[in-house]
Amino acid sequence: MATAPAGRQGLLGMLRTGIVYATLAALPFYLASLVGREEHTAAQLRFEQLAATQINTIRRELLVTYDLLKTLTEHFEMTGDDSELGFRRITTPLLRDHPYLQAIGLNPRVVQKERAAFEARIQQEIPGFTINEATRIGTFGPAGERAEYYPFLRVEPLGNNLAARGFDSLTNPGEHPGPQPNERTEAVQRAIASGEVATTGPIQLVLSRTSGTTGVIAFFPIHDQAHRSITGFLTLVIRIGDLVQAARDRMGKQSDELAISIEDISGPAAQTLHQETSADADFRYREQIQLPDGKVWQIGVSAPEGFSPSSRPAIWWMTLGGGLSVSLMLGMLLHSLNSRNRIISQRVEEQTAQLTRSNTELADERLRYQQILRTATDLVHIFNEDWRLQEFSDSFVAHLGYSREELCQMKVSDWDANFPEETLYQLLDDMHHAPATFETRHRRKDGSLRDVEIFGGGIEIDGKRYVYCSARDITEKKQTARELEQHRHHLEELLADRTRDLTQANAALRQAKEEAERANQAKSSFLANMSHEIRTPLNAITGMVHLIQRAGVPYEQVSRLEKINVASKHLLDIINTILDLSKIEAGKFVLDESKLHIAAVVANVASLLAQNAQEKHIQLNIDSPPITAALLGDPARLQQALLNYGSNAIKFTSTGSVTLRTRIEEEWDDRIRIRFEVEDTGIGISPEQVNKLFFPFEQADNSIRRSYGGTGLGLAITRRLAQLMGGDAGVSTQTGHGSTFWFTAIVKKRREESDAIPETKAIDAPETRLAREHGKRRLLLVEDEPVNREVTLELLKDVWPTVDVATNGLEAVEMAAQQSYDLILMDVQMPQLDGLEATRRIRAQPQGNSIPIIAMTANAFAEDRAHCLEAGMDDFIPKPVDPDALFQCLLHWLSKAKSKPDTSALHDRI
Repeated sequence: MATAPAGRQGLLGMLRTGIVYATLAALPFYLASLVGREEHTAAQLRFEQLAATQINTIRRELLVTYDLLKTLTEHFEMTGDDSELGFRRITTPLLRDHPYLQAIGLNPRVVQKERAAFEARIQQEIPGFTINEATRIGTFGPAGERAEYYPFLRVEPLGNNLAARGFDSLTNPGEHPGPQPNERTEAVQRAIASGEVATTGPIQLVLSRTSGTTGVIAFFPIHDQAHRSITGFLTLVIRIGDLVQAARDRMGKQSDELAISIEDISGPAAQTLHQETSADADFRYREQIQLPDGKVWQIGVSAPEGFSPSSRPAIWWMTLGGGLSVSLMLGMLLHSLNSRNRIISQRVEEQTAQLTRSNTELADERLRYQQILRTATDLVHIFNEDWRLQEFSDSFVAHLGYSREELCQMKVSDWDANFPEETLYQLLDDMHHAPATFETRHRRKDGSLRDVEIFGGGIEIDGKRYVYCSARDITEKKQTARELEQHRHHLEELLADRTRDLTQANAALRQAKEEAERANQAKSSFLANMSHEIRTPLNAITGMVHLIQRAGVPYEQVSRLEKINVASKHLLDIINTILDLSKIEAGKFVLDESKLHIAAVVANVASLLAQNAQEKHIQLNIDSPPITAALLGDPARLQQALLNYGSNAIKFTSTGSVTLRTRIEEEWDDRIRIRFEVEDTGIGISPEQVNKLFFPFEQADNSIRRSYGGTGLGLAITRRLAQLMGGDAGVSTQTGHGSTFWFTAIVKKRREESDAIPETKAIDAPETRLAREHGKRRLLLVEDEPVNREVTLELLKDVWPTVDVATNGLEAVEMAAQQSYDLILMDVQMPQLDGLEATRRIRAQPQGNSIPIIAMTANAFAEDRAHCLEAGMDDFIPKPVDPDALFQCLLHWLSKAKSKPDTSALHDRI
């Protein structure tokens, strides 16, 4: 009976022993797992800090690059310098310091109408340059016609991007060449629409590298000075793989274990920019970067399990081995000293608790250090109370180039090259009480200096005080700032030079303008004097011819007098033509605007040409369909232009016909464009001679004047008149087959009756009406030239046998004060007192305002007429005097009431 309980007791003891051994065996594994989790947590904290720093490095590289390109666009907006040398000078440093930039291009805006001139200008520098587009993948041809182009004018580096010259950014070089939308063209359109930088999504770059072929293109608009339009782009090509590698290089070897992926998540679907895979990734971290144009990139960083170099396997095995050893020893003690089982169990529990507390404290201490390192984004170094380095990051080691052992033996003054040692210790002491930020320079082990910005402050760990410092390398930033400052000074110098050049150029232009104005004034004065000197004797010639013809002469003298008269009119036509050309060139020619009847103009020209055509047995035809619209224009100048063509046509046509033709070429609501043509069957003009036409004093062949005569001014006047009336002039001709000369003119519509030729009724001649209605009126003739005075008196003799005469202005003023006159004919250029001042003095007399005063002068310029009217004269008759015009003028003014004349309806009879 005792055996059974003993057996059961033995079984229970073995069972307890087995449970104890199992428990002791499990405990080391549990402790090892705690240590493993602690190590895993520490590795994860270190990974997240390293990943965040890596992403910040990529973000900083991108934003600095965008800021630099924005500054370059402002440079081009200020200077407009698109030369190859200037472009290479400002882009080479940027490409050198940022190896992930594949290319920087300059794309000016070229509109369709300026394309040919732009290509011609650039071809002087770059032979064979054209604006092109892809006809198929890898093949380029001239770009099609579009409203505007943005070709690559400059691109750096040029060697790998030579094929990009001339390529239009508004077209697609991919699978479907041409203007089809794609990432590139859509980004350009966004930049044009917004006026701000625009970045593409991922695109495949042509040049292949180990870092991949994926990249993005950013278009930076260049505005004009008023910022109202875009004059082009700075185009930036960023290779994503090289960007990631550049960020890795700045981080050092510690980032080699990280796998980095970048996605563009701006659109509806994410697009992969860069992809790196990490097998069995145990750690993952993501952040987003927003580009200046609103694009959002998501950057993911991952690392494999066991990424952090630590003693985790050794600690785990040591903990496990130690625990198993203790368990084995305890088991042996339990087996040998079963009676002391409880005591030994208590001791084991106490030792296990102590070990757990030690491990927990160790884990807490490590977590505190990891937390300190995690808060730093750049170079972290911590000073203890002795101002020695207590802890520092791997990036700080790589920054200075010393080993950890060397740094532990160094003082802060050994690497700080900016402050004395006492100042540095004072700064550290001050940071115990308040955080501080300052700039200094670090001396690296190789002797090079780096600019850094330091942020520091006091911290307390386990009751001990430390100074925590975080530094950031700003060498490139300061170098860029210095270069930009140099560029700014250079731009200011260029601006000062250009301002000085412009000032000198403006002064030269003003001097040239003044000289041109003086020359033009001298020419006008010369023409006025010559016109006066020629018209004065010409008035005597034509007047005498008219008087001799009226008096009656033998038949054989009639023909001779008519030849004199024709020669005089020809000379007058030449003078008037030269004056017209001079007024047009001086911008003083004014077109009249009165009722216009096209049919009447053509009929008048035909009547003037009829006699010459009949004498040469040439048929004169009119092809002018009626125009129903009521029109406003200058009938005299239209008649002059058409008469020039008609006279030339008859002159250069021996047999056949001359046709006067009009057509409505285009019509609008308020105006129409009329085409006038004169077609002949004459000698025609060769193609090489056509280019000489329409220039002053030129004929198709200057030697032709020997056979046909002429000044060569008619065609020039016709073209100038046509251009003043909104049209142009030209000719279509063929040697031996005649010519068709044409000109166009735009005339206004008036809201009145249709353009029908007004009916005329037969009325008495002005001379007859003057004799019947005003024969008893009293006239005063003021003329200093005896022959002209005699001619005028003879013309007036049949109406007024007695006309008072004054030979200068002083006599005229005295006679007007003593006698009451019904009308005064006043010459202008006279000795002692000219006609203008004489008129002013007569107007100042009590009855002077009621006397019509008519200027009768050889000064025929429009300004001469204006001077006469300003002096108080009522009308203007140029010399040589046309008798009919003279009698019509006298009839008009003598028929008015004896009140102050109404000068608002003056007649220009020049």
